[in-house]
Amino acid sequence: KDLLYRAKWDHKCIVFDPNYRSAFWAHDQEGFKTAVQSFLSVADLIKLSDEEALIVTGETALENAIERLKDDYEGVVAITLGAAGVRVFCKTYDFIASAPVVSVKDTTGAGDAFIGALIFALSETEDPKKSLRDEAIMRIFAKLRSFLLLEHADDHVETSAMRLIGEYRK
Repeated sequence: KDLLYRAKWDHKCIVFDPNYRSAFWAHDQEGFKTAVQSFLSVADLIKLSDEEALIVTGETALENAIERLKDDYEGVVAITLGAAGVRVFCKTYDFIASAPVVSVKDTTGAGDAFIGALIFALSETEDPKKSLRDEAIMRIFAKLRSFLLLEHADDHVETSAMRLIGEYRK
């Protein structure tokens, strides 16, 4: 936690993805909530699955969880919604970026690919923390998800992702 608070003190952009795994936490979801609270409270970007959003808020409906996250945390939150895309929100904006229709073979790592692409896109900006607060920029970056869910990835994916980042720079 020392490193976490030092990063916050140094105004670094902090991204948190708790990666809940029921095999480790199903017997102690309260322990999971407690373990992630200090990270959630300082993160500039929080990536959660819809399941994780319900667990960390204690809510049973996703809309209630979203409202609770908006009330309780200052960071931007991205909730992955599987085939429905990703919901990105904070206190000042809220949108859903839809996912492309694909033939899903395996969803392993889809959330990690999404947050990795988003972190990469943010790292290409002059001020990642400021970019997180700009809805137009985040809408462009959320589109990157589409290129990571393609059935057959190739060089076109990288080219398309770079084109989107170029849109931001204009």
